[in-house]
Amino acid sequence: MNFKKLSILTLVLVALGLYFFLYEDKKNAEKKEVEENAKKIIIFKPDNVEKLIFKKDGKKIVFSKEQNRWMIKEYIVAKGDNTAITNILHVLQKAEIERVVNEKPDDLSAYGLKEAPLEITVKEKGQPPMESILLGAKNPTKYYIYLKKGNSQTVMITHSGLKDEFNKDINFFREKKLFNIKIEDIKQLFIKYEGKIADLRLDDKQDWQIIEPIKAKADGVTIRRMLYNLINSKVEEFVEEQPKNLSRFGLQNTRMEITFFTEVDKPLKTLLIGKGDKIRKGYYAKWKQKKNVFLIPQDSVRFYPNTEFDLRDKSVIEFNKDKILRVELHYPKEKIIIKNTGKNQWDITDPQRIKADEFVISDLLWAVLDLEATSIVTDKPKGLNIYNLNNPIIKINLLEEGSDKSISLLVSRVPKEKRFLYAKSSTRNTVYKISSAILKDIIKTPFEIRDKAILEFKNEDIGRVLLNYPDKTISINLTKEDWVAEKPEKVKLYKTAVVSLLWDLKLLKFKEILSDSSKKLPANTVFEKPKVHITLWDKKNVKIDSIVIGEGLSGNKLLYAKLESKQIVYTIDSEFLGKLPDKISDLK
Repeated sequence: MNFKKLSILTLVLVALGLYFFLYEDKKNAEKKEVEENAKKIIIFKPDNVEKLIFKKDGKKIVFSKEQNRWMIKEYIVAKGDNTAITNILHVLQKAEIERVVNEKPDDLSAYGLKEAPLEITVKEKGQPPMESILLGAKNPTKYYIYLKKGNSQTVMITHSGLKDEFNKDINFFREKKLFNIKIEDIKQLFIKYEGKIADLRLDDKQDWQIIEPIKAKADGVTIRRMLYNLINSKVEEFVEEQPKNLSRFGLQNTRMEITFFTEVDKPLKTLLIGKGDKIRKGYYAKWKQKKNVFLIPQDSVRFYPNTEFDLRDKSVIEFNKDKILRVELHYPKEKIIIKNTGKNQWDITDPQRIKADEFVISDLLWAVLDLEATSIVTDKPKGLNIYNLNNPIIKINLLEEGSDKSISLLVSRVPKEKRFLYAKSSTRNTVYKISSAILKDIIKTPFEIRDKAILEFKNEDIGRVLLNYPDKTISINLTKEDWVAEKPEKVKLYKTAVVSLLWDLKLLKFKEILSDSSKKLPANTVFEKPKVHITLWDKKNVKIDSIVIGEGLSGNKLLYAKLESKQIVYTIDSEFLGKLPDKISDLK
């Protein structure tokens, strides 16, 4: 036999082998499927089911799938729980016959199947209803239940868990989510409070505004919290389908009532919220358009506004913090003027010209912006003098970029009251009460506002740092992009550790300037034997400055510090020394 014929025969054998392998594999798969299907109680595809019916204790329950949404059609009409109904279909599909008990029983009642307590029928799309399944009593082991199909007399058994799944109350299969609305789709609300109905609407800036019974900005945070809690709530319990007396649930004349709009002036649905039930830990509620009463969790109404004050925005003043160019602080005995010199750099211009601390200014502006009322005194003040606002203890003027008129805040004392103050801004007519605790955040002295940094430099400009201690010297240099120690040994350093050291030096702040005070200056000996002497150079090896830190007073937590460039003596916190590297390994 020549090589060509041998090759052809080999290919034929391979093809035959592959054919028989695939054929046998397919045949085995089909055989396995037939064997598995033979064990199943019923054969269907859950995704193809359009109707599920079961009769339980004389009641007929019908689930119908409409546009991929399960509905309950009998014996109540309600939205179904897609997950719960889909799960029970999968349980039924996987249920298997354990064995045949009796093919021709004389009496089905012995198996609880003469008048079966549970009958299940499945219907797939475009197909007639499948043969019904009847589930009867449990067998003596209680582990199995008897079953039979349609008109067949054959009695079989399956696991009792199948009956348990279908024996659940109809409410288990109901949709329990209170809403199918997205918060961002809600454009208007009617909220009942104190017997009144408030009309709230979203404006173009997506802020909630009260339209009726007053015109005012609403508390957007409270409204959104309320909506979030309600929309994410689930029904705890379906209490009554056809209540004859709504008053026993507090739903006849409700204290809480909300109407939702996804389009302005076109109400979508109204939720009535009645009495609270301490035992069940919830509130009775119903949709105005429907009859059934259900229970919602206590947290659902946690942020429900019950008064006009709850509804209203509690901020006292409005401004854009990032656009403030000038701040004026007027106190009874002092005036401070601060100007923005650009990129959050601030200078005090009055009572003296000096650099201000940008972080202190930022905190001050946030404190003013975050001012919240504890109550509303009046929306129509007849005069400022009635509230002592013509003689305020604090007046703050803020000038915004692009405006030639300042925004002002007035704060005055409430007669015979220490806990509260009156406040009014130029942005609103309303007079508020605010907590007097705010005074510590908005009353500042020039010294508190001034920049207290001792060393002035930019981290990226530093090329060399020298730290001289009484017993050692640490010298570090920037070589290209790497920091390297020259003393006490030559070694490459961890860049982050060096940057951290530079930030500690940059953020070193004084507690007081002794040369500007009546306090006695330290003796020269304090700086002759300092605790540390730190010198900084730039990348061109030009000295930036040098600071000497000496011993402080006995028992005092402050140290003395002196700059070479200014010859000014400061006091600093003694904890600063703990931030400095004690040995070169601290920078590795």
